[in-house]
Amino acid sequence: MIEHPQVVHFPIALLIVALLFEIISYFWKKESFTLTSLILMILGTIGAFIAMQTGEVAADLAKKITGIGSTLHEHEEMAELVFYLYLAITIIKAVLMRLKKDILPWRIFILVGMIIGTFFIFRVGHYGGQLVYEWGAGVKPVIEQMNNSLPNK
Repeated sequence: MIEHPQVVHFPIALLIVALLFEIISYFWKKESFTLTSLILMILGTIGAFIAMQTGEVAADLAKKITGIGSTLHEHEEMAELVFYLYLAITIIKAVLMRLKKDILPWRIFILVGMIIGTFFIFRVGHYGGQLVYEWGAGVKPVIEQMNNSLPNK
């Protein structure tokens, strides 16, 4: 079974590298950079969706840790924001490329959206790091301790 830590890093890397290709496409006017950015955005957005789905399963376990609620909530909310933001700008970029429309205001809109999205990716990672390193979410000894403290049925 695929778990959250196994998939979460792929969309992070793909979406950040997509931003780099998008920036490069402003300096070198080759369609290959823009196309590469779009492909990475598509793969990263799909990966973000998978990460959200696996995160739901991980969140069910993490909710058993007393006091974790607000950090977990922030992590989940920010992850959803990243997914929907990238879904929207990926669709816009794909439609514009399909229509062969290279309209500067839209390109700037997409670039700004990706920069904002990258900031949010770092926030998601920050909260995810807190969940693991401060709260012990997903760390086997913590889970075993929780299971051992539960009454036997």
